[in-house]
Amino acid sequence: MKKVIKTPRIIVILAVIGFLMVACGGDCEHSSWTGWDEISFGRETRECNDCIEVEARLTKNIGETGEAGGVIFYRNTEGFILQDINPANNKTVYYLEAWTTNETASPWGDYGTLVTDITTFNFTNYDNVNYVSTDPKAFLIGNGRKDTQIIIAHMEGKSITNTAAQRCASATHGTKEDWFLPSLGELNELYKAKGHTGVPTSGWFWSSSQVVSSIAWEQHFGGGVQYGGYKTGSDDVRAVRAF
Repeated sequence: MKKVIKTPRIIVILAVIGFLMVACGGDCEHSSWTGWDEISFGRETRECNDCIEVEARLTKNIGETGEAGGVIFYRNTEGFILQDINPANNKTVYYLEAWTTNETASPWGDYGTLVTDITTFNFTNYDNVNYVSTDPKAFLIGNGRKDTQIIIAHMEGKSITNTAAQRCASATHGTKEDWFLPSLGELNELYKAKGHTGVPTSGWFWSSSQVVSSIAWEQHFGGGVQYGGYKTGSDDVRAVRAF
């Protein structure tokens, strides 16, 4: 009668792990990548069959046409959080695109009232040599949509219409309806993309960022100067979106 030899379970597990290590050759040299597959506009992924590893890449560059037909002016290979008035709707995105023409010039709106819960900072950190804000809030990316939504709710609550934020949010360029007024940080990225077709080269543009109750942040696209404009002023408006 033959004896049945039972291999301890731990040995079997170690044997499987050892086989996988051999299959991957220890330090995998990624010799069997699959082809790149588009998972969304401007993004692709591929897999390495040796290591079961996934690699992602962006395929669109600044100055190229965006998902909605606008011009891409910012890209982040790691992705960034696009904030929403409802945090449950926050999502990771990789690009910002601007529409190629301005919306109707408009006031920021509601002079003398501080809109709460939006990106707000004063001239405390202001470089009078380069005329740009050095406040960390001036460099935030991904906050423009949330601030636009809050501004619109505030304006509608006071029956105020035709403001910069409302102009952007009501746009339907390229069949997309998720346009918003950029924050100062996002607006500055658009300014830095000057030279690409569709990016403005002059004019004062509103941001969704606020200074005080009577003043909001704006930027001049001739030289990049960032300053506070009275909310009653009718400045240029450029709608942007993220994807």
